[in-house]
Amino acid sequence: RYEEYKGLYNYGINSLLRVGRSFLEKDYHEEVTDLVNADLVIGTYEAIDIHLRSKGRRAFGEIHTVVIDEVQMLNDEDRGWVLDGLIARLRFLYPTAQYLFLSATVSDPRLLADHYSCRLIEFKGRPVPVERHLILTLNEFDKKKIMLKLAYKEFLLKSSFNYKGQTLIFTNSRKKCHSLAEFLSKNSVYSQAYHGGLTLSERRKVEFLFSNQKISTVVTTAALAAGVDFPASQVIFESLAMGIEWISVAEFEQMSGRAGRYKKHDRAKVVILCEPGKTYHGGQIEPEEKIAMSVLKGKIEPIVLEPNEDRMYTELLAFISMLSNKNLARSSNSGPNHNELIKFHENMLNNDFFLKSGLNYLTKNNFVEYGTMRPNGTIEIYATRYGKACAQSFYTLKKCIKIRESLETNEDLFNEAMFVPTSEDLEDLDAPADNIKGDKDDAPLNTFQDNVPVMIALELNPFKNIYLNKSISKEIKPKSRKSKGSTLFFSNSTYFLLSAESLGKKRSLSNKMKNLLIIWTKEIFNCRCENRPDCNCGRRNVEAKIIELKSQGRNLFEISKFLHRRWKIKIYMGDLIDYIDTVLHNLRSIYKIGRTLKLSKSSRENVDYVYDLIYLLEH
Repeated sequence: RYEEYKGLYNYGINSLLRVGRSFLEKDYHEEVTDLVNADLVIGTYEAIDIHLRSKGRRAFGEIHTVVIDEVQMLNDEDRGWVLDGLIARLRFLYPTAQYLFLSATVSDPRLLADHYSCRLIEFKGRPVPVERHLILTLNEFDKKKIMLKLAYKEFLLKSSFNYKGQTLIFTNSRKKCHSLAEFLSKNSVYSQAYHGGLTLSERRKVEFLFSNQKISTVVTTAALAAGVDFPASQVIFESLAMGIEWISVAEFEQMSGRAGRYKKHDRAKVVILCEPGKTYHGGQIEPEEKIAMSVLKGKIEPIVLEPNEDRMYTELLAFISMLSNKNLARSSNSGPNHNELIKFHENMLNNDFFLKSGLNYLTKNNFVEYGTMRPNGTIEIYATRYGKACAQSFYTLKKCIKIRESLETNEDLFNEAMFVPTSEDLEDLDAPADNIKGDKDDAPLNTFQDNVPVMIALELNPFKNIYLNKSISKEIKPKSRKSKGSTLFFSNSTYFLLSAESLGKKRSLSNKMKNLLIIWTKEIFNCRCENRPDCNCGRRNVEAKIIELKSQGRNLFEISKFLHRRWKIKIYMGDLIDYIDTVLHNLRSIYKIGRTLKLSKSSRENVDYVYDLIYLLEH
């Protein structure tokens, strides 16, 4: 979006982008840093909110207009709570500002308009007429042939605005993004894969090629639908699954809305390719054709979330933290009074909780404290240093309490202990251990396993997008067509190979694969958990190795190369960038929380080490 607003500089409008951009992205440099003097600030919900939580009104100065795009995100189980709290905090700080809430897929716009005291402006038509088609297919190859034909014909068309017809294909996995794009390109329909695993520069390249009509088709994942903004005239659903889940009615409407652009296309097409009886995961009961009918005829889900005290109290703390300051004149802390808390509570859409209960919970767990009575008879409530650190972390209160208890006891309460495997553990693999080739980076032990803050940072946001490389995936893939093997490294396919029940399968493997299983057991799946390898320990060992290599000065390419060479696992560069950034956020947050606590000497040393690790990861 920022690229579109750059042109406003020509009219004297100073635009500033605030998003969680990575310091690892080589082609990104923030151009403006002064938020107060910016005429226009464009940012993600979280990027705007972090400034409010830490600085309050001082963050932006005076605001006259607030635009909340994609307001249907209020019903998102994760980001919905943050957005609800952000809107409530903005409305408290800037009650006279003009508020515009935009969405194409809100189920109950009247409820939302009434709550925010807004005038509802509802457009029931589409500026570009849309055709919807449901095509039943015989199998996967049949789907490919139909997609090829549809995309090829679409690119031959030109609208009255002189734009070629282009296609956006949604599928359910990154692997399929690449395989479909490759198939189409080989058959003269020039296509590119587009998903969250690509780096910013890689995504921008695809966006440039598509927007300049250099390619016919982009194949993307449903998971990236909210961020996809390609001017396509045709949208094809190769799958109605989003990972292991079926897409919802709201998600389908959101993705369908990508078809047809005003003043670019005369009409839009939405095509669902459906294989009767098809499911993509064992947990999916309904077949694809039933899901197709439900998304075509169904009603968008309600925007109000199910009550969740932990999430609601978390937003309450963020509000108190926003208004909590050290009053130098009175040598005391200041914060919101009871009337201001009531106003914030009323501003929230998801406010199905008793304010008194929320304040009691925050006080009991040392997130907030009551100040002394003022001359006017009011008592203010302010966030403690610990409470402010928690609010700025964006963690839920339960997570913050668990972090505090882990740091105070110097015991990792997020995961089980790990160990180095014995010779008996290796014997089950039916291959000699001395066949393992050495490696100068060989480090079977997790070097951070004794540092509780670092291990917590790894556990808070598990790194799930770790894949087997192509050759290994092919060797262990189930021979039965009905079996759905996974390319994810931490999956049942891998766990089965490492279990005693897979002895027959192991005998049919190549010696190279058997040696690899030994390495995995020794360096990755090396704990004593009863459910090993189906536990979190293996994943944490891989995560720790990534952070160790980065702290040693390895660049992203070198880290990716090591993981592929040593363990035969693949990680997309964009995922690697996002993961290291996420760990950095966790380390900074845990360090801030730790500095507010009274800790033992060993715990304090562990927290102090986090500061040094942050420096190493950033440089």
